[in-house]
Amino acid sequence: MIDGGRIHDALALCENKGSAPSADFLILHARAARLAGHYDRTLELLAELTGYSDLDAEHIWQRDFEQACLLAQRGDFTRARALYTDLLARKPAHPRCLANLYRIALHVCDLETQASLRSALQAQSGDLTRPEDLAAAEAVYTFEQCDDAAKNLAVNRLRAQRLDAVTVTISPSRRPSRRPDRDKIRIGYLGEPFRNHARAHLLTGVLEHHDRDYFEVMAYCTGRNDRSAVRQRLEAAVDQFHDLEGITDQALADRLHGDALDILIATDGWNHMNRMAALAGRPASVQISYLGHPSSCGADFIDYMIVDGVIAPVGDEAQFSEQLIRLPDTYQATDDRQPQPASADRADLRQRNGLPVDKLVFASLNQPYKLNRQTLSLWFEILQAVPDSVLWLLDGHPAARQNLMRYASAGGGNPERLVF
Repeated sequence: MIDGGRIHDALALCENKGSAPSADFLILHARAARLAGHYDRTLELLAELTGYSDLDAEHIWQRDFEQACLLAQRGDFTRARALYTDLLARKPAHPRCLANLYRIALHVCDLETQASLRSALQAQSGDLTRPEDLAAAEAVYTFEQCDDAAKNLAVNRLRAQRLDAVTVTISPSRRPSRRPDRDKIRIGYLGEPFRNHARAHLLTGVLEHHDRDYFEVMAYCTGRNDRSAVRQRLEAAVDQFHDLEGITDQALADRLHGDALDILIATDGWNHMNRMAALAGRPASVQISYLGHPSSCGADFIDYMIVDGVIAPVGDEAQFSEQLIRLPDTYQATDDRQPQPASADRADLRQRNGLPVDKLVFASLNQPYKLNRQTLSLWFEILQAVPDSVLWLLDGHPAARQNLMRYASAGGGNPERLVF
């Protein structure tokens, strides 16, 4: 169930188990708690496991692996990397250890380590047709890291196939269909980061602009409520807002089905904390992927994908399992109500953000793990071509900042022209 993506269902089963747990059970329980984002509970379970006197070498390895994963998820990359290295000494070339070390190298912008680990993972990925290929492949064949759409599709097909054995159950006789007694089209938006997050900033205006003469709009949030202004505005933008943090995939599928949606827009795709397992039961008449995952889901339960010519160039239709809904210019909505500073305030805003008042500012405010050697080389060429300019980057782990400054210097630039 955990490998199939039904994390919250697995966690609920573990929490409700009445009998005394075994070491194997505690490891699975800790894994489910960690993947669901319950880090304090994970620590409790790992501590309980450590108290067992009859742990064998495999139990100890699995316990340490969960500890390394927890450290990485909490951003303690230095300790996580050391523990993964030790785990690899005990199980050389273990694909999940290599994959997680690769992800750490991405987050700290360690391009040299990325290159060596990428080669090792690609060698372990086989021909992307077997389930066992997935552990290594899903780290390197992603839309952020790989521009080979065919390989990304193959990996996502494997992910979707992995759901088959653990998918939620909705009887075919209960599958939703359009209700003739309803005048409006009922459309639902499903997502995890409906809070002060980039996706919510982009999406809220879309929700507000639906024509209420024709559409009834509902939102289903499976993530936390940060009580931000963005969250409050998003809640006000829809006819019904459902806070479903922690809900199991089966309960989520039942809820979506019970609301008899005509169209369900899934905004997470295969991103972290996704609910693809719930969608695999086909709780809505039409299911569409949009915004959060600009790559094919590879799943036959996703009917359409909203795209543009950049995400899906004409002629690349075979690289998508979905039918494509092409928008004429860009697929990405931008909020037309986002506050803009007055011209008189911009100098003050620059100073408060450590930016020079009198220079041209280039900005790439992406998470550091999305930056690769080719992108950075292009940015450094631009800085050299425009001497009176700086590059504004999103700050991340201290090691990422150090590495980016080192690459700027090695590329013939001045690291002081990077602003974080």
